[in-house]
This record gives sequence, C-alpha cells and structure tokens, in this order.
Amino acid sequence: MARRLESKLRSGLTMQSYYPDAAKAVFTPSEALAEYNRLRKIANRRLEALQRRYPGSSLAREYKGGFPAAGKEDSRRIYQRLYQAARFTELKLGSVTGMREYRRRSIETLHERGYDFVNERNFDRFTDFMEEVKTHDTYSSFSSEEVVELFEEAEESGADPQEIAQRFEEYLNEEGERNELQMPTKPKKRQTKKKPDARTQSQGRGRFIDRRRTNWRQRRRR
Repeated sequence: MARRLESKLRSGLTMQSYYPDAAKAVFTPSEALAEYNRLRKIANRRLEALQRRYPGSSLAREYKGGFPAAGKEDSRRIYQRLYQAARFTELKLGSVTGMREYRRRSIETLHERGYDFVNERNFDRFTDFMEEVKTHDTYSSFSSEEVVELFEEAEESGADPQEIAQRFEEYLNEEGERNELQMPTKPKKRQTKKKPDARTQSQGRGRFIDRRRTNWRQRRRR
C-alpha cells in the first residue's frame, strides 16, 4: 500500500478550510497570499519530480505550467489559487512515490485479468484511450474486455489512441453495424462502388479492428 503523504496544510486545517468561500473566514487576503506562495513551492517541487519521472501521466500534463507566483491580484483570484495549490499537495498521485505505487497496482490488476499487454511503457496511452472511449456513446454496449482488446490491437498497429476511438466510431456509423466489428485492410466491394477514403489507406490505420465480436475472447487469450 502506498505511503500517504504528510499533509502540508496549515496545522489544524483540512481541505474544507481551503475552499475559496471557506478560506475567506480563515485567511485574510494577505495571509491567503502568503499561504499560497508557501504551498505552491511545495507543489512545484513535487510536480517537477513527477514530470521528470512520469511526463506522460495525465496529472503531469494537467499541471504542465506549474503554480505561478502571485502578487498584486484581486483577493478572489488569490483564494482560488490557494485552493488549487492546497488541493494538489493533498493528491495521492501528486508525488513520484504515489504515482509509482498507483501504476504498479493498476498494471498488476490488469495482468491478473489477462491484459498482460499493458505495461509501464504504454500505461499512459492505455489510460488515455480508455478515457477517450468513455466519451463515445457508440461504445455504451461494449464490455470493458472488448474495449481493452481494441486498445491491444491499436498498440500493435502503432495508431494513436484518440484517433482510434474517433475512427472506430466513424466506421460503425458508416457501416451501421453494431454486432460485427470488422474493418478490412482492402476496400470492401459495395454496390455503390464507393471509392475507399484516405482512412483505409493511411499506414494501415484501421487494421486493428479486423476481427469479429463473436471471437474476441479467444483472441485475447491466445
């Protein structure tokens, strides 16, 4: 189990005290500014280490710019900045130690479920893909196992995770098929004799969907 980071909030206070509205009753504007600058230094040190070790993680990307120094700003903005810095210092994944443990446990769990293609090198791509898939209504009827297999095939083809989700949804919309997931490497012959578009010809993209829904479990176990 990951060791919980020691809280850097002011002694006796919790995150509830740092919410912008609540903080006004705890800190004067000048005190809020001083507390923000104290916490931002801690947060930035952790963030710099996180970005060096795990630059592709969603947290490192979300806080890419770090926490800037605050000076002559209106008090409303200061209280907002204070909350953001305090929140980051309390995040379990806001440190290299916490992130390393999270990734280790996540990969172990995936391996236990048979998804041993996910590893330290592609873990960030995997999580990006899964987040992207969740935004597409097209995938609402798919099991998590099918979504994971789709990522595995995407990894083998070298395609970009977010492009995968978009292209796969477009294909389903064009074909109008939800029970058969098949995209041939060569253009299908259709009655309309429609020419294949650039998607089916660009560097093999789309090949990762070349299988049927009825046999996906067997292929995952091979």
